[in-house]
Amino acid sequence: MEIEQHQRLELQHSIVGIDIAAPEGTKIIAICDGEVTRTAWGGAGGYTITIKAEEYTFSYCHSDPKFLVKEGDKVKKGQVIGKVGPKNVYNVPGNPYKDSSGNPTNRSYNRLSLSFYS
Repeated sequence: MEIEQHQRLELQHSIVGIDIAAPEGTKIIAICDGEVTRTAWGGAGGYTITIKAEEYTFSYCHSDPKFLVKEGDKVKKGQVIGKVGPKNVYNVPGNPYKDSSGNPTNRSYNRLSLSFYS
């Protein structure tokens, strides 16, 4: 969600992020040292890996559900922490997202989303 959209919705905090076009299976690299605080289905973010650094938290969305790290792991800058996930995801209870063919999706159209917040 873009900052302007957050402002219109009058949310208490903003999330700044970028989308990076990347094919399924592309390595996801940690951008800094930190601790993995979450590896789970993230709704609109699809499967997500979250890393807490000193003052910021980074969420890598639309990742492959076969996480390469787990909660509590310490990671180093440059470490491979996952891979870009598939567009279509199945067997996720309550997943309301569907593609134009009606198949369950993680809303990624071959992209990686990176959000960061304090």
